[in-house]
Amino acid sequence: MRMAMRMTAPGGPVCAEPRTYRPLNAQSRDRGTIRRRAFALLAASSFGAFVIGPAAFAQPAARCDVQVDTVLSPARVRLGDVVQVRHRLEPNCPAAVLRSADIILALDESQSMRSDGRLAAAQAAARAFVDASDLTRQRIGVLGFHGDATLRAGLTDDPLALHDAIGQPGAGPATDLAAALDAAQSELDSAGRPAARPVIILITDGLPNLPLPDPVRAALVAANSAKLAGTDIHTIGLGAGAADDLLRQVATSAAQFYASPRNAELVDVYTAIAVVVSASALRSVSLTDTLSADASLVVASLGPDAFHDSGAGTITWHNALFPEDGLTWIYSVRPTRLGTYPLSSDTNARYQDADGSLQDIAFPRPPVTVVEPPPASCGERTWTVLAHAFPDATGKGPLTGRSGCNLRFEGADWLVGGAARLPRLRWTMRNAAGSRVAEATGAQGPGRVDQWVTLRTCEPPPYVLELDTTGLGTWRLCPNSTAVRTIDLRDFRPRAYRSTLERFGFLR
Repeated sequence: MRMAMRMTAPGGPVCAEPRTYRPLNAQSRDRGTIRRRAFALLAASSFGAFVIGPAAFAQPAARCDVQVDTVLSPARVRLGDVVQVRHRLEPNCPAAVLRSADIILALDESQSMRSDGRLAAAQAAARAFVDASDLTRQRIGVLGFHGDATLRAGLTDDPLALHDAIGQPGAGPATDLAAALDAAQSELDSAGRPAARPVIILITDGLPNLPLPDPVRAALVAANSAKLAGTDIHTIGLGAGAADDLLRQVATSAAQFYASPRNAELVDVYTAIAVVVSASALRSVSLTDTLSADASLVVASLGPDAFHDSGAGTITWHNALFPEDGLTWIYSVRPTRLGTYPLSSDTNARYQDADGSLQDIAFPRPPVTVVEPPPASCGERTWTVLAHAFPDATGKGPLTGRSGCNLRFEGADWLVGGAARLPRLRWTMRNAAGSRVAEATGAQGPGRVDQWVTLRTCEPPPYVLELDTTGLGTWRLCPNSTAVRTIDLRDFRPRAYRSTLERFGFLR
């Protein structure tokens, strides 16, 4: 049975009389069933290949039910307008998963920590951890250790008491990781809340040298004992000489060991741990959105946390923390053609579930409807280009050995087109600078085999008119009908009408 170490009282946390734990020998550490199981686990494998992970100790965790949605705003736009894309991911987790945490900060106060400002850096980072923690859901205790372990503050939600406890002096020539882990677990056993996740965060700069005869073995036994009690252990190796291999095995998993070769990196390490133990059931969320070929990204709409790969046409977000109220990603695109179609070819999220498994989930791809822009409102200054596409398989034309391509739509051409209609055609018109000034898509109306479109602009010529020739199937343009044409002022006859006609003949 563990020794009670409750350091709280009706008046609040008690820090004036810290409890000190002296090193125990190997025989006195065998304290009941949990400790015997820890020894048995250690004896079952040799040191160096011994890693006890969370699966050996944790209760089976239920997975969260994750809901995803994508909303386009607006869902119907005119060509050239901007559409906001909003991806939303919301978790619905069992209450047992969304629990708070009771956390013990175990700081190495041995003499070696006094060199190079390591202890001061560790204390500063621990204070930053306290400040970053949600003390409405978490309680934190502070423990210092060297040749023995001293609980400087029992589990509390008082940040001032924690700051004071972190700054209390302590020093000794030895290091006893086993005593630190035992003392931390005793506080969690006696003062921890039943619904809270127990957590130990231990930082040290070297190998333990107590208790004799085998301090490394003792540290591993103490760590296994805590893990068997359900405690999540995070370890930090400070400095290049830290016992990385040992600390990696003391941690609940290899991912919960943090190497910090420089003092300046400690705050980042504690911040990463704060994210993991912040009672978020889901974490490590990545969302990748692959834009369709008909969506042009408004780069300025991306936040600093988004990565845009223009070559692959993807946008990626990474979120270490998955808040209980969900995540939202927002950006804007400009559709580039008429019609109804999705703006993404694929949108997928990957996250780590409450049971530690990696999960993938696909987002819906709602369509946007893009209609023609309003006619140019420049009065008599409007310039109009009419495009007429039609089957041109009959009549005398420029072809040798066959009829057609006379650029006239005749009755026999109608019969040819009735047997197999032209696909819907799309034209784009640009000014001399290359900017799009008009775009239109032909219609396949009842009883019609030809297609007319009207392109209007307030800008004077010249223009470049381009017909999209993809997806023609068995049809092809007549050799005297080019897909890309330059239209200048001379094509508008009479000029006062500001209108011209371009014909496009097709063969099968």
